[in-house]
Amino acid sequence: MRFVLAALLLLGLALPAAAQGRKAAPGSFDYTLLVLSWSPQYCADRGDRAPAQQCGPDRRFGFVVHGLWPQYQNGGWPENCSTERVSEQMIGRMLDIMPSRQLVIHEWRKHGTCSGQSADDYFGTIRKSFTGIAIPDRYRNPTVPVTVARQQLIEDFLAANPKMPREAIRLKCRKSELEEIAVCMGRDGTTPQACGKLNFSCNSETLRLAAVRGG
Repeated sequence: MRFVLAALLLLGLALPAAAQGRKAAPGSFDYTLLVLSWSPQYCADRGDRAPAQQCGPDRRFGFVVHGLWPQYQNGGWPENCSTERVSEQMIGRMLDIMPSRQLVIHEWRKHGTCSGQSADDYFGTIRKSFTGIAIPDRYRNPTVPVTVARQQLIEDFLAANPKMPREAIRLKCRKSELEEIAVCMGRDGTTPQACGKLNFSCNSETLRLAAVRGG
């Protein structure tokens, strides 16, 4: 493995996306990526191991926030930029849109510490960013699975968010199951803009959104 990594570096080739995170000074990034997870699919994938906080029978989540990630225009991202912790009070306040205590802690530690903001300001930006995205009605809380063409889903989001550039949206799927939608934002975390180089894609022509739990 060391030989392979050394060879890639000598040849000037890019490392895989998993190796592109690196420490940097807080606030050193080009734009941000708001990542929204389709919670019903997350819960379905985990089956009996699904966490009750997010996936219990009374937890009818649709799109939830995975995170707001500082990014570099040419690929890669800063991570783990400081050891500052997030308070229990802030964790509790975020659970309505990030329904996992461990997720809130992880996202702050890995991504939020690189934002150049305090924890309060970073999570405030996440909430503003999330509430600023209009979720089309058919994808809010479907009680039966939704099957849609990939391009139609994108068009639906663009129609619901007229100021969003077409180049701002990225999808992630596993085969035909939608897992996440990402929206590229400016450094302020709230203004949609064209994405830079990202390892975030979905090649399926048709997508399926699992129904919300309890539907």
